[in-house]
Amino acid sequence: MGNDKRCNKTNFVKDLKVGDRVNTLLAVIEKNLINYSTPNRAGEQFMRLLLGDVSGTITGVVWDNAPEISRTFERDDIVQVKGEINDYKGPQIIINSIQKVSKEEVDPASFQAATSKDRRQMFDRIKELITKKVEGKFLKRLLFDFFKDEEFCRSFVKAPGGRLIHHNYVGGLMEHSLEVAEVVLKMVDLYPDFLNKDLLVTSAILHDIGKIKEYDLNSISFQMTDRGKLIGHITMGREMVMERALKIDGYPEDIMLELEHMVLSHHGKKEWGAPEIPKTMNAFALYYGDLISARLNQFENLVKDSLVKEVKWSDWDRFLERNVFLPDYLKEE
Repeated sequence: MGNDKRCNKTNFVKDLKVGDRVNTLLAVIEKNLINYSTPNRAGEQFMRLLLGDVSGTITGVVWDNAPEISRTFERDDIVQVKGEINDYKGPQIIINSIQKVSKEEVDPASFQAATSKDRRQMFDRIKELITKKVEGKFLKRLLFDFFKDEEFCRSFVKAPGGRLIHHNYVGGLMEHSLEVAEVVLKMVDLYPDFLNKDLLVTSAILHDIGKIKEYDLNSISFQMTDRGKLIGHITMGREMVMERALKIDGYPEDIMLELEHMVLSHHGKKEWGAPEIPKTMNAFALYYGDLISARLNQFENLVKDSLVKEVKWSDWDRFLERNVFLPDYLKEE
C-alpha cells in the first residue's frame, strides 16, 4: 500500500523548469486572493499560491475564476496541479487546473522535508551539553525538567525551526537550537570573563521552544496555530520557561530575570519581532548566535539549490536580499 501512495507523486519542485508542462501533486502552503490592478479587470481577483513538496517550494497563479476555485481547497491541503512553468521573478506555475486530493491517498513524506542530520545524534548532543556544560544547579534542573518530559521531547525533535525562512523542516528546531548552543560556546571561549556559559547554553536550547506551540505539528506544511498567530513563539516560549522555573524551590531571581530577558530579546530588534532589545552581554551574544545559525542555514539551502542548477550566481533570494556567488571549488566537491 505504501508503494502505491508514493507512485502518486511523479515529479518534484526541484526538477521543474521554465517551459515545462506540469501535472503533479503539491501541498498548499499559502493561498491569497488579490485584486487586479488593471482597469479592464477592475473588481476581479486572481489567486496566488505558495505550493511545495519535500524538495522545495514554488509560486502558483490562477488568473480566472479565482474566488470560486479558492473555495474548493484550503491551506495545508494536497492538490493535483496542472499548468505550465513560466518565469516571473523566478519560476512560477500558471495553473490551468487545481483539484483537492485526499491526504489518505498520498505519502506525507513526499511533501514534508526533514533535516538531513541524524536526529538521535543531535538529541544526544543536547543532553550532553546539559550534563557537561551547564554547571549551575538551577539551570541544569530547569533543562532536565524539560527533557525528561516525553511529550515535550517528541515535539522538540519534530518541530521545524520556521515555516519559510530557515530550518523549515522536520527536526529544524532541534538542529537550530543545537547550532546556536555550539556557536555561543565558542563565544564563551573568547570572552570567558564576561559571558555566562550556563545562561548561554540554557537560553540557546530553550530560546525557540515556543515554536512547538506556534506551529501545528500535525500539519503537513506546519500551519500556525491560533495561539501562534495571536501570541507568537517568543512570548509563548517565555511562558513555558517561567512556568517550569517557578516550580523549582529557591530559584535565583537574578539568573531567572536574565534568562527571561534573553528569551524575549533573542530576535535582537523590535522590528524583527523582539518585545525588547538585548540589554545584557549574554543576551547580545544569544541574539547573534541565533542570527548566525539562521542566516547560514539560508545561505546553505540557497547554495545547494543553485549547485543543482549548475549556475555561477544563485537566483535572487528575497529573505537574504541578494544573489549569491558560487565559487568553482564548491562545484568540485
